[in-house]
Amino acid sequence: LKMRASDAAMRIATEAVQLLGGYGYCKDYRVERLMRDAKITQIWEGTNQVHRQLIGRSFLLK
Repeated sequence: LKMRASDAAMRIATEAVQLLGGYGYCKDYRVERLMRDAKITQIWEGTNQVHRQLIGRSFLLK
């Protein structure tokens, strides 16, 4: 659940930054903060890539 939610947040934040163009990176706009927050949720408690590997291994071992 955490992996899917953080991936969705990152995807949506990326779209929002692209929509705003260069303004998406300015601290005057909230999107810049949302992008940083979305990225840290992917890293927090281990990266999503590690979670994917663990999930994949669990399928192989069954």
